[in-house]
Amino acid sequence: MMKKSNIGTRVFLSVVLAAALLGAMPGYADTRDADLVKQGADALKHHQYDTAIARFSDAIRLVPEDAEAWSERGEAYADKGDSDRALADCAQAVKLAPSSSEVYRRCGNVYFIAEDFQRAIPNYDTAIKRDPGNAYAFADRGSAYGHLNQTDRAIADYDRALTLDPSLSSTYASRGNAWLRKGDFDRAWDDFNRAVEADPKNAYAYVSRGYAAASRYAYDDAIADYDQAIRVDPTYKDAYRYRDLALERKSDSRWGYIYLVLFGVGMLALLFAAFWTYSSPTAFSHGVERHFKRIPDGRLVFYPRMKGAGYVVPDTEKEQALRLFARRSWAAALAYGVLGPVLMSVLVLPSMAALTWLQPRIGISTAGAIFIASVGCVSVVLAGGLMAFSRWRRAAVRGLVEAAEQGEPPPSDQWNNDFVLDIPVAVRWIVFAVILFVSFQSLKGLWRMRHDLSVARLESMSWFGWVCIAGYLFTLWYCGKLLIYAARQRGRRTGRAQKPA
Repeated sequence: MMKKSNIGTRVFLSVVLAAALLGAMPGYADTRDADLVKQGADALKHHQYDTAIARFSDAIRLVPEDAEAWSERGEAYADKGDSDRALADCAQAVKLAPSSSEVYRRCGNVYFIAEDFQRAIPNYDTAIKRDPGNAYAFADRGSAYGHLNQTDRAIADYDRALTLDPSLSSTYASRGNAWLRKGDFDRAWDDFNRAVEADPKNAYAYVSRGYAAASRYAYDDAIADYDQAIRVDPTYKDAYRYRDLALERKSDSRWGYIYLVLFGVGMLALLFAAFWTYSSPTAFSHGVERHFKRIPDGRLVFYPRMKGAGYVVPDTEKEQALRLFARRSWAAALAYGVLGPVLMSVLVLPSMAALTWLQPRIGISTAGAIFIASVGCVSVVLAGGLMAFSRWRRAAVRGLVEAAEQGEPPPSDQWNNDFVLDIPVAVRWIVFAVILFVSFQSLKGLWRMRHDLSVARLESMSWFGWVCIAGYLFTLWYCGKLLIYAARQRGRRTGRAQKPA
């Protein structure tokens, strides 16, 4: 009996031990799987995408049904730019865990990284439906709405996320950026400070606060925040880029007073030239004379625009009136060169306010709104000026007989020569200084965009950037022509002075 009892005890202990070992194996696998997923998540956080993918792949080989590993690897593939693999992993994760809120949230992130925000939002919606307490899903959906310029919806989602979890540092920063887009700097600044307080190691929070400081010209504060972001995360490329931009803007700000003085003096010089032209009977004599031409039959013809249709001058009295009109039109053009930009600046303010209100409704970016407002105001002012000059011109020639001969415009060098001969010497030097300044600014603008012209960023360059480059190149070309003309005229005058009588 005793022997049988010992045999039974041994069998029982063997079964128990085998069961314990078999039960321990899955636990060991789960623990190792969780460690690999954690390592992958840490690598993903530090933008080490290949390492993250390798860790998640190891976790999937260990536990193929781990939906979290599949979804996180999909996010890593998306960050690396491999959209096909990212979407395939996302589909597998949903298949394995169709009721998981986190899986749908990460699938939304895959579309978000690919900038397909319209398809990201339904995934976030499903994540929230699966778990209404998922603060990250609300925060991510808010970011998607923000990229679609639906700022109010974005702020509502950020509010909900922070109500659920007040420790979300990046969500404070994202909400701060949303307030900044709406023009509420005080709320934005408060959120940026909360973001830093919630997580002093959040590089995104420092970059966001630095951007806000730079927008208020507090470049020293902005640079300090960018430096801190780089210390926290040395791989954060935007921190380096924004810091370089802040350093450049800080350097530019030292020139600010010089720019203002130069443009102020230039405007005053043009106004002085306009007043002098309007009041002096002999002002712009060369330019005025170009409007008149004596044809072979002895008649005098007036050409309002120096080219195109001309009108026969019937008598001396009308000739004097037309000469007065030509001179005063030159004066008006000079005055318009000052008042036009002032009027454009006045119109831009209400235009930008209207477009800011319309931005979320018509889906345009801030750069697009600035471009539309600027071009619209320039078009309105130029069109208004052209219409006014056209009506004034028609009134001046009303009742005159149109001549058969068409007028021909003088060569461009002749235009420049007339302007130099007719304008006061002091104004010439001021115009020369302004041309040099504009040329310098255009060169500096092109130098700054040298990184954007590299092959790696040609495709990612915004249309606004291309417009800026085209504007810089055109300005350099035109100012270069004027400077070459000035140098040639200087050489001719020196040659004439040295030539023996």
